[in-house]
Amino acid sequence: MSRQPGWYDIATLGTQASNESASFDREGILKTMNKITELLDYEIHKVGSPKRVILGGFSQGAACSLLTGHAYKDKIGGIMCLSGYMILPEDAPTLYQQKDVPTLMYHGTADQIVTIARARETKQNLDKMGISGVTYLEEAGLGHSFSMREVSRISSFIQEVFAATNADQP
Repeated sequence: MSRQPGWYDIATLGTQASNESASFDREGILKTMNKITELLDYEIHKVGSPKRVILGGFSQGAACSLLTGHAYKDKIGGIMCLSGYMILPEDAPTLYQQKDVPTLMYHGTADQIVTIARARETKQNLDKMGISGVTYLEEAGLGHSFSMREVSRISSFIQEVFAATNADQP
């Protein structure tokens, strides 16, 4: 398998226990989290409310979205974690401050990069930390990619988040 660099070599992710973060570039991840936080601040200023912003990503982007969305100073509208996982698990109890952000986790059972076991363990860790509002869905046979079923579920999630946001408006 070839190297796939990012903040760390994701090609080793499937062979590493989810509570191991020795290969995670903590400093790089925290810098990325700060950049995403700056983008959230900008977008929230534009739209007027954190509840009108959904943060999401795929794979490493999903991992950063999951972390940043739950660590953000205000409760945002939602988080989408697509083929993602928890990074910096040893810091999770202090970073995951927003406990009830609507979150969609979607993962393929045949994902060869981010294993289904890692996704399931991420969900279990979120549950243990008291994170509520997580919708966890698996798609049989889906690898490290998207499907039309997933795209449909993403669309529904976005509609649900904005319907709830609009219901909160006077």
